Amino acid sequence: MAKARVVLEETHQLSAADTARVEESVLAGAADSTPGQLRRRVARAVIRIDATAAARRRRAAEAQRSVWMHPEAAGMATLGARLCAADAVGIYALLNQTARSSRAAGDQRTLDQLRADLLVQVFDGAHVTAMRPLIQVVVPATTVAADTAPAGGTAPAGGTAPAGGAVQPAELAGYGPIDDELARVITACGVWQRLLTDPATGTVTDVGRRRYRPPPGLADLVRARDRVCAFPTCEKSAADCDLDHRRRWAAGGRTSAANLWPLCARHHAVKDGDHGWSCEVRGDGRVAWTTPAGRSYVIDRGRGDGASYVDVIDPAPVREPPGTIRVEAAAPF
Repeated sequence: MAKARVVLEETHQLSAADTARVEESVLAGAADSTPGQLRRRVARAVIRIDATAAARRRRAAEAQRSVWMHPEAAGMATLGARLCAADAVGIYALLNQTARSSRAAGDQRTLDQLRADLLVQVFDGAHVTAMRPLIQVVVPATTVAADTAPAGGTAPAGGTAPAGGAVQPAELAGYGPIDDELARVITACGVWQRLLTDPATGTVTDVGRRRYRPPPGLADLVRARDRVCAFPTCEKSAADCDLDHRRRWAAGGRTSAANLWPLCARHHAVKDGDHGWSCEVRGDGRVAWTTPAGRSYVIDRGRGDGASYVDVIDPAPVREPPGTIRVEAAAPF
């Protein structure tokens, strides 16, 4: 039901024909995707079908931005806001960064409590010290250049696919796929990083065995590339994850883009701890996570569309004596 709702919410403004095209491109892998992963795949497919229409729908949605308050029991209330994705990501990143700095300085409040208190302090006039957060947008070079046309020429309409295939939508870290018009607005209005998508950056992608912790440029690159935790069903933003060596440093792993990935604290502990799970980096670049009972989740992120595909492989059935009771540890989802 959750997955059906995702498809409905992301396609309800499309024509029946376009909805059918989206479904044709995403339903084959829906069974092995979480609702969050499926939402990103559907959003990409919707933008690829008609990027200009996607921008028009986004502008209409922005006109409905609002703030509301809902009273709750025990002297509490929920304050909500419907905002442009870029504004929401920026505000949350600022609150989160400041909260983590406070925790590191010894504040005993939880991150949730700190984020809530900081939000209130801003409107109470208190001074909140924080650096401007880095908002990463992974943008195809053709998208950034789309507003600039040669003399006498015509700039391509936002997201129009060049000959040879559809342009992949830009992606806002911490949110997901966005239309090309919004991506160009973000890059035009702020300081932004050119990442490995442009070979002219000179970004360091491999420091070998010289150091354990990646330099800032390499860390930014890995987080922008992978976007979310590398565990099959986890959608935690890479900005809030540890950078882990896929092949362990102690086993000879390099500090390189090819060997680093983001793992949230929970799934980092699953990979490196003694929980009965195993994690194998295969020769073709795919990664297999195997449960204590032998079921494998094989992740493929190399198909070129920015999505993650998970193949579930069950172990061969084991015949057990009658009356045997098998107890398996809960999956760390």
